[in-house]
Amino acid sequence: MTLLRATLVLVPILALTIAVPFVNRLDPTIFGLPFVLFWVVGWVFATPLFLWFVGRVEGRW
Repeated sequence: MTLLRATLVLVPILALTIAVPFVNRLDPTIFGLPFVLFWVVGWVFATPLFLWFVGRVEGRW
């Protein structure tokens, strides 16, 4: 596994596990959601984009 591929795969994993305690706050609210909920939902939607990009870098798609 190349370093770029490993880094791109680790970004969403770390954002959803390690970073949550650091963004755990109620203010500001974004689209009516507390920031931490917006953070998690945003990364849930961004994770497939990261994995798609990893596939493009590998040349599988």
